[in-house]
Formats: sequence, C-alpha cells, structure tokens
Amino acid sequence: MQALRTIHTVQNNQIIINLPESFQHKSVEVIVLPIYEYNAFAQENPKANKNERLAKLLSLSVWNETDIEQIYQSQTLMNQWKIEEF
Repeated sequence: MQALRTIHTVQNNQIIINLPESFQHKSVEVIVLPIYEYNAFAQENPKANKNERLAKLLSLSVWNETDIEQIYQSQTLMNQWKIEEF
C-alpha cells in the first residue's frame, strides 16, 4: 500500500493536493485533521515548558499500599463470582 502524507495550509477554505502518477484511476481516502500548533513560549523556552509538564506529572495522584490492597481484595471478590448459565 502506498501512502502519502503532506501538510498544507488552508486558503479560501480549500487545499490542493498533487498526487503521484501511481494514484491515477484509483480510489483514495482523504482524511483532514488540524495539526497541533506549537506554543511560541514553548519554542522559546523548552526547558521552562519541560519543568511545567514535569510539575503537572508529579501532581498526579499516586497509589499507596492501602489502595493496592483494596484493588487486590476487589479482584479476589470478583473472581469468586459464579457465571450463571442460561
């Protein structure tokens, strides 16, 4: 399978895609997705942006031993359930 990936700027609500000769007389699928626009601050200060992302990551909740034990207990209970045949 041959694939073509290109990035275009939309002008007047349209884009023009030039295809290779090998696509001639073939059906193709066209998917249009907007691309992520990079933040100008992130480009100028990549380290500051990295520190900000790291801080967000570290602020996520972390499971402790009690949480893990409760999960194991729930799994054990569910494994004891019997499937009733119809």
